[in-house]
Amino acid sequence: MMKKYILPFALVNSINQAREQKYAEIAHKTEQVAKIAGQKLIDGAEKGEYVLGINGRWTQK
Repeated sequence: MMKKYILPFALVNSINQAREQKYAEIAHKTEQVAKIAGQKLIDGAEKGEYVLGINGRWTQK
């Protein structure tokens, strides 16, 4: 028979807060990588080419 463990609410809450903080850190890093990659693509575009900016608009370089 499987034993059931009941964790105190404070412990569960603490674990969830730590997870939320870690997920936020990962999301921030991912956002930074995406910005850097986008900037590299824009920088590599030739003069006269159109690039899609972070604002969602196409701009001729």
